[in-house]
Amino acid sequence: MLAANPTVTGVLYDQESVIPEHQLDTPEIEGRWSAQAGDFFQTVPQGADYYLLKSVLHDWSDEDCLRILKAVRSGMRKDSKLLVVDPVIPPGNEPDASKTIDVMMMVVHDGKERTQGEFTEILAKGGFKVVRVLPTNSLMSIVEAEVA
Repeated sequence: MLAANPTVTGVLYDQESVIPEHQLDTPEIEGRWSAQAGDFFQTVPQGADYYLLKSVLHDWSDEDCLRILKAVRSGMRKDSKLLVVDPVIPPGNEPDASKTIDVMMMVVHDGKERTQGEFTEILAKGGFKVVRVLPTNSLMSIVEAEVA
């Protein structure tokens, strides 16, 4: 996102043990990001324009997702946006890779992939309203939400 948007700055927020393993040292974003250690179950950096959760929510149960979403919501301004980048299970019974990953997430992480309806429901419980779901050319989709 930073490479594609040269006026944007960002904060890598993660556990202290993970931050040294980042892969953000590229010339096109040099000097436009910082790192901050913390626990997203408790709090997040305050007052950003956008909050991006990429491959995060699918790792967690609904209860834990709700803890994360409430922490994110408490850090947001009224005009901030939330972008959730995770697979979105399509409707119907047709085969889809997201359905296979769903089973793996339940076994390995106590997480799961979610349908658009399930995202709408969990985000609403966390204080958000889904604005739109954008499919990508990959397995991932972008769920855009705003403060409810």
